[in-house]
Amino acid sequence: MGLAEGGQKPLRFRGSPVSLSASLPVPLPAPASCLVRLDVPGAGPMPPLTARVAPARAEGVSWLRLSLPRGTPPGSYTGTVQIEGREQPIIVDVERDIDLRLFPDALSLAAPPGAVVHVDLSVVNAGNVVCEIRRAYAFGVSVMGGVEEAVGQALRAQLAQGERRIDRFAEELANAHGGLVRVSVREGAGPLRPGESRELRVALHLPDRLQAGHTYTGTWPLHDLNCYVRVDATHGRPSGKPEEGR
Repeated sequence: MGLAEGGQKPLRFRGSPVSLSASLPVPLPAPASCLVRLDVPGAGPMPPLTARVAPARAEGVSWLRLSLPRGTPPGSYTGTVQIEGREQPIIVDVERDIDLRLFPDALSLAAPPGAVVHVDLSVVNAGNVVCEIRRAYAFGVSVMGGVEEAVGQALRAQLAQGERRIDRFAEELANAHGGLVRVSVREGAGPLRPGESRELRVALHLPDRLQAGHTYTGTWPLHDLNCYVRVDATHGRPSGKPEEGR
């Protein structure tokens, strides 16, 4: 089976915009490059691109790697690739790529239980689909090292008659849980288009059940990313005035 001719099927690339690959049942020297031309609906022909030939994974097979602009929408695109002086028809299947970037990508807060902490963040949509920034989120926090401590307590405990060690572990784990942090996006909520960046003003409502003097950790899930959050629970009561924290 050689390069496609006549009614043969076109070569098919698949993957995210920046990492598309296709296998060609023809041995080609690697590293090498091939000229690619694509038609994008609504935008017309793209400038000529280059597909790189990667080392073969199997004898007699060549792998081609192609990168498109990061924000190329999902869908199938047609075009040609020039290989060894001949044009091969291709179909490029671009998959959904959710890629949010948050700055800073981790938060460290110090406030008493029940406080409201405001932070300013920047978010960038580096993927190829619209991502909705919701107005409200929630995530759990636990005492730092709480899982390891729960395991140790359960293993060392003198069990009462009829008590199971797994039940003791679950009880210790529950004791380490600090409750839910509620997140309110005060400014910046709404659809975020590919390539768009935005400033967020966020209020984090800390649980009342946090114990002062303890450190809690958790992750705020935002589409494909998890923002690590550390909370140092301080002594005192919320004053009613939002505290600032990073």
